Amino acid sequence: MKFLTDFLGRLFDNPKPVRWVLSALVLAILVSWATQCRSAELFVEAGSTYARGETPVIILGYATELPGLEATAECSIGIIGSSVLYNTEIGNQAFGQCKLWDGFKKFDLGIGVAYLQNVDFYNGSHLNFSLGLRYRFTDRLALEIGHFSNAGTQKPNLGRDMVLIQYKF
Repeated sequence: MKFLTDFLGRLFDNPKPVRWVLSALVLAILVSWATQCRSAELFVEAGSTYARGETPVIILGYATELPGLEATAECSIGIIGSSVLYNTEIGNQAFGQCKLWDGFKKFDLGIGVAYLQNVDFYNGSHLNFSLGLRYRFTDRLALEIGHFSNAGTQKPNLGRDMVLIQYKF
């Protein structure tokens, strides 16, 4: 349980009692999602950034099939925890993103847009491209490598790289 509170603590930088409340809230949301029938598949992703400023990432979203395109659309919101880059503390980064996914067998490629709350050393603009590569172990469980980048339209453009585990309800 300490791992969970530390994980959420890096995301929210709050005192320990607040972390417990946030953990309970996230768990309640996930349980409520899992017990109701909806037209789209709801999912949660959790993981970490890597390469620069390693920190936890958590994402909540939904996915729906696009008839006629043989592709999936996903929209989500998420939080990247605080990190340190070049001896500078960088706060939490909230974001929203939408991606189109298509693939072959168990592999998927995704491309879309993301809006980042803060302009920071990683991404020099609010609007970024969102790229992904995913391997589906089952219909519900997948491993994803994700990347945010503004494609050099603004400096800096280091980007954010993430490794995530996705679970669909």
